[in-house]
Amino acid sequence: MDRVLVIGSRCVTNRTPNFISELSRQATTFTFLSKAFYTDSLSRQTGWITVLASFFGTVVYNLLLPFFILRSRLIFVSASNNFDILPIAFWARMFRKPVLVDYYVSIFEWSCQLMKIVPEHSLRGRLYRISDRVAYRQKYLMHFNRSEIRHIGDSLGIADRSTECFVCPLFTRFDQMVKTIECPKLQKPFRFVWWGSSLPLHGISLIVSAFKALADARRDFELHLCFMGDSHRDAFLTENPAGSCSWLRCHTKYALKDGSLPNFVNQYADLGFSHFGVGEQAEYVGSNKVVECMALGRTCLLSDTTSNREIIGFDDSFFVCQRKVEEMVKTLVYILDNPEEVGEKGLRCREIFIKHYSEAVGAHRFGAILNTIQNQGLEC
Repeated sequence: MDRVLVIGSRCVTNRTPNFISELSRQATTFTFLSKAFYTDSLSRQTGWITVLASFFGTVVYNLLLPFFILRSRLIFVSASNNFDILPIAFWARMFRKPVLVDYYVSIFEWSCQLMKIVPEHSLRGRLYRISDRVAYRQKYLMHFNRSEIRHIGDSLGIADRSTECFVCPLFTRFDQMVKTIECPKLQKPFRFVWWGSSLPLHGISLIVSAFKALADARRDFELHLCFMGDSHRDAFLTENPAGSCSWLRCHTKYALKDGSLPNFVNQYADLGFSHFGVGEQAEYVGSNKVVECMALGRTCLLSDTTSNREIIGFDDSFFVCQRKVEEMVKTLVYILDNPEEVGEKGLRCREIFIKHYSEAVGAHRFGAILNTIQNQGLEC
């Protein structure tokens, strides 16, 4: 496929670069247009110069947008860029050009309902909702599972497109960021490792409550929490100060970009977690942590959710429980008493990862999606 226009002001780590790499591999002629390139790079000044530069950058971007859309055969809106969809959809419709949206997340749900950084009924909140609806209705839609894209359609109050949506799985480079994948130690103390941004969606409070209940009966384990970002982290550390629990270890120095997080998980983790938040969003959201564990030959404790049931190997390669403290404690006890099964499931997870969730598989799947679109004639 030639003349693909890739548009994105934000880049989801690994996902968009991998797709652009696949476009290059296929010898496709493509153009990458980023609003942030013009607005951010031109606004690295101070005071009123910043405002003028940002305004100028926005004008330049919007002048170039129709030109590049006109000369393209397909417009690909990369992950987490729904907020840019309105002018894209307008010009694509004017010039009868099809649009492929990597939906990834609902910006309305993420910003207004989960992060709560934008009021739902504010002007920006309403604009996010409109943008999500417009993105959802584009000619081609791509997501990493069908249950969440179905949920997004329901929450936006528009027709479900889950059956016609292309599925390109979550994938990770965790296995490429370590020298050698180490087998879990499976010794006492058994090491459970969680990492994330500590949003309520991630369910860290539920996880810690379950371990506190577990600690009343036994102490042959450690729980390591690796916080990425500031979201809700300080509140948690205030409620759980260092040394308050002998089995609890909190870390704030590990990061994905420099490889320190993958290396820590590779060296210390015996088992990881999926999301354990409660509420409607937590029922459908996908979990990068699961794929990252699988990449390093670790199994996970999975919450029994609609989204997690789509993970290949859900029935026999993971430990699954309900999002309730008493259910988690029962499963944790079983894990501690059956370390051999943990190792066996971890090996299966690694095999499944290679076949279904690796970076190479993600690139191949994206290439197949482009070929399917091309074979359909690229009609708007």
